[in-house]
Amino acid sequence: MCPDCRPHFVLLPSSGMGHLTPFLRLAASLAAHNVQVTLITAHPTVSLAESDTLKQFCFAFPQVAHRKMSIPPIGDAISFDDPFTLHYEAIRRSSHTLSPLLSSLSPPLSAVVTDMSLTSVVIPITKELNLSNYIFFTSSAKMLAIYAIYHKIAADIAGEGDVFLAPSLESIPKSWLPPPLLSQGHNLLKTHFIENGESFLQSNGILTNTFEDLEKDSLAALNTGLVVNQLPPVIAIGLLSPCAFEGGEVATWLNDQSARSVLYVSFGSRAAISRKQMRELGNGLVSSGCKFLWVVKARNVDREDREELEEMVGKEILEKVNEKGLMLKTWMNQDQNADQKINADLAERNAVAIWEKNWGWGGKESVGEEEIAPKIRELMENEMLRNKAEEIRDKARTALRHGGSSKNNLIGLIESLRQKHRFR
Repeated sequence: MCPDCRPHFVLLPSSGMGHLTPFLRLAASLAAHNVQVTLITAHPTVSLAESDTLKQFCFAFPQVAHRKMSIPPIGDAISFDDPFTLHYEAIRRSSHTLSPLLSSLSPPLSAVVTDMSLTSVVIPITKELNLSNYIFFTSSAKMLAIYAIYHKIAADIAGEGDVFLAPSLESIPKSWLPPPLLSQGHNLLKTHFIENGESFLQSNGILTNTFEDLEKDSLAALNTGLVVNQLPPVIAIGLLSPCAFEGGEVATWLNDQSARSVLYVSFGSRAAISRKQMRELGNGLVSSGCKFLWVVKARNVDREDREELEEMVGKEILEKVNEKGLMLKTWMNQDQNADQKINADLAERNAVAIWEKNWGWGGKESVGEEEIAPKIRELMENEMLRNKAEEIRDKARTALRHGGSSKNNLIGLIESLRQKHRFR
């Protein structure tokens, strides 16, 4: 195929590993389909994990062009606890630099794929440049439904009552949403949800990191106007496969363990737990008698996390932990953010998870080892959950194979832009 016939995609993620990683996997998938890809990332990143992963990706995929978008610090102009949400805002405030950057790229662009947290500031730029714009919603279709409708029901959510109602969705406990979205006043996260959700209608389509067999009902509701009328097509392209470089030392350790024997423990790239809770968890893991891979985090941002493992959990617990599992200070693929409880509900409904609902936001201050250990054994010894998880895994793999739903959806998107690109 001639180089000029290849569609040229620009991918624009926001901050945090839970946003960056799906974008990198999408870039790899597009490149595998003979698509020219340019990745634009904010510089500097919030976390070391992001910058290290970008270096690994660029080395592994030299065919993907990488451009940096310089982001000045936001300073003390806005007060908000989450550094990643502050970085979203810093990127949004620097969006004026995006237009000349996009205009300078060659060959001409076919489409810009935007992180959902940047939608409202990027779509006006792509419209001005007459470029197709697609949103990449890196979470579940159910969370997308909430995000898309939030701007219309924000006042109801902030009102009285413990649950909220949304079109096509069953009643949802308000405790499943992060506290800023429940506030009656203004805050950064709430503003982003409202402004971005309102902008969804102006996009050419919304890509989601899910697959049809997993969320058939939510995808159908989104695509038939039951959630928001005139929402653009919602295209399931997941679950996107990890890049080969993502395994590292963990893959080597896991390959030495018996099949179905390891529990993975992580609270994601944006959630730190207290030292007390960390030690309770460590003791609970050891007491469970199960093998485990535990990714620890003592600070919200890894650049500030200078404690050694022994300082975090204590020498005695660390020695016990090392006998039963692997404990790491690194990022692994599991994010706790605005969508965590919605996704926990999705996993439980698909019978691949146990969810103790009073642990977490609005729940207990600390969960003791005497509660943790039996829950771990219950999970690891549940044959039905194991079998269902394997079934879902196989369906996810099928969706990405030749003839699979997600594979066909991605190819369909590429071909539609290839035709548009050819007749410009």
